[in-house]
Amino acid sequence: MVASVQGRVKLLRSGGNSELGRSRSIGEVSGTHPPASSRLCFQVTKRRQANVRREDKDARAIIYNVGRGDKDARAIIYNVGRWDENAKAIIYFAKANINRQLHYNPNETIYFLEEDIKQGTEMNLDLSKEANGVTFLPRTVAQSMPFSSNEFPKILNRFSVKPNSAEAKIMKKTIEVCTEMPAFKGEQKYCATSLESMIDFCTSVLGKRVKALSTELEKETQLRKYSVVGFKKIGGGEVAVCHMLKYPYAVFSCHNVHSTKVYMVSLEGAEGGGTKAKGVAVCHTDTAAWSPNFEAFQMLNVKPGTVPICHILPEDNIVWLPN
Repeated sequence: MVASVQGRVKLLRSGGNSELGRSRSIGEVSGTHPPASSRLCFQVTKRRQANVRREDKDARAIIYNVGRGDKDARAIIYNVGRWDENAKAIIYFAKANINRQLHYNPNETIYFLEEDIKQGTEMNLDLSKEANGVTFLPRTVAQSMPFSSNEFPKILNRFSVKPNSAEAKIMKKTIEVCTEMPAFKGEQKYCATSLESMIDFCTSVLGKRVKALSTELEKETQLRKYSVVGFKKIGGGEVAVCHMLKYPYAVFSCHNVHSTKVYMVSLEGAEGGGTKAKGVAVCHTDTAAWSPNFEAFQMLNVKPGTVPICHILPEDNIVWLPN
């Protein structure tokens, strides 16, 4: 089973040197999966955006609303002090959501409606890999590697990375995502540093019989206009999604997701060359509890709980389904 899954993911074990993958947005969590960041209770304002540019460490929108006497915001801050995991998750993803909106490319199709999955629909997609040239380590080797903020100087030394370099910042962000990023209630989160550990997590939440799917590109390309030429529903309900993070070797941030429909969408380049791709689309069918300020609703001009919200995962993200 391990061999077959490894073939699907297109990641090979290697004992050789690996280099950090380059990404569209340095320091951001890979992937575009929205559920965790969708339960935010704030609106982005110019004042909050200015604070983001100053790299304010707090969740600017929530702090701002506390000053305005917002009872919900005050409750969130209070619960953070009491180590409430769900409150900490809201704070963490509030910061991430503001940052994404600042770097949003209006020409890119990040989210779309389920009804758009039909022949002839055109989408501007960047499905390329989030990280290039990195490979899984065997479990025993990965477990022997230091992987914590306290051991960060040792990690940099091990990979001969300069402390103030861009590579160091990327590595630090990945470690923070894996060791500090909280999960919402009802969601399980795990960082896999080997193929075996990824399979162990996914089978623990989905059962022993699982299958892995990922987006496939005919050739590597950046943002490109595609037309939908075919589609097939391949599963739904509870699934697990693993987003590749940027690190010297393969590290995936995995979490389970409820209330989904999963499609394999056949795509063909709409402009010159006719590049073909098979994209794994995840549609979230229950968005009633999501914040109305979440970016997908603003982009699509819809309200929470009214229609499924869909997105296609990049090439090196993986969806696991019960088989």
